[in-house]
Amino acid sequence: MIEPLAGVTVLDLTRLVPGPFCGWLLRCWGARVVKVEDTGSGDYLRDLLPPWFRQLNAGAESVALNLKHPAGRAVLLRLLSQADMVLEGFRPGVMERLGLDFETLRAANPRVVLVSLSGFGADEDRAGHDLTYQARSGLLSLMSEPPPVQWADMAGGLTAAAGALAALAGARATGRGVHVRTSLLEALLGMGSLLGAQAQAGERLERGQMPLVGALPCYDVYATADGGRVALGALEPKFWQAFCMAVGRPDWHARGGDPHMHAELTALFASRPLAAWAALAAETDCCLEPVRPLAEAVQGLGGFQPVSFDGHRPESRGPVPARGAATRDFLSAAGFSEQEIEALAAEAVIATT
Repeated sequence: MIEPLAGVTVLDLTRLVPGPFCGWLLRCWGARVVKVEDTGSGDYLRDLLPPWFRQLNAGAESVALNLKHPAGRAVLLRLLSQADMVLEGFRPGVMERLGLDFETLRAANPRVVLVSLSGFGADEDRAGHDLTYQARSGLLSLMSEPPPVQWADMAGGLTAAAGALAALAGARATGRGVHVRTSLLEALLGMGSLLGAQAQAGERLERGQMPLVGALPCYDVYATADGGRVALGALEPKFWQAFCMAVGRPDWHARGGDPHMHAELTALFASRPLAAWAALAAETDCCLEPVRPLAEAVQGLGGFQPVSFDGHRPESRGPVPARGAATRDFLSAAGFSEQEIEALAAEAVIATT
């Protein structure tokens, strides 16, 4: 099995979704991810949304460490001898106040890559969550309700993973560590850059007015006779022609962009049940797809990893880490004696299970 990041160790100081999603990707690609949690409740996604926590953290290891204690800072700096990368998602300035700024980390490990994920950017210390980043980005203005996917969190984690890989390559080539900074807002703006370009060009951005958001009849979602829905994405002329021929309406071929086609297509799709349209989609290469319930779509999947290496699609597997379960072993591997570990535990600098 190919694991491009085999031998890479990541100290993940983040919680909730963005940083752990970045860690999950790195772990799927072969990295060892050590989740550094506080000695209290740890990552509160454990209790808030247990399925999310399992998905993002299965296969990671957990070290419980109090970074607010001076001795906790010293422990982390010693642990850097075992690490190639640090992920952090604190507000801007927190790492500096903890005495764990990049220069301090690099003094302990000159090749370390520090990946910092903030909400609004390094210069803006404000609280936020996915919905507020979407609001600030302008993308929420195009939606009628909050989206079910945490787009800012996932975009931030993905962007951080990409930056981490680039920085890791640079650090290995030069021997010099790199500080990677991104924010959930910036990552989301990057994902929405095509719409942003339209807005800057003065185009009207409203649902039903944008070509790929309801304006084109050949690229829209329609209801079926039994209450199901189908997505028609016949954007290219060849796919629209194939669809028209399949439904016995070759006369529609020249009308793919005609807004009046919406009514005719609505009537057509409403005339047959979803199963009939699914059968037509299976027989005709015309970019037609039934809208499937999420539970059905993910049933039977071997995993969610979207990248394969030589045909192998890795997935992070393993048990969900108990908070602090790896503390003793990881500290021991970093050179801490049993007496040091016991003393740190007695002072509540670390927690072990």
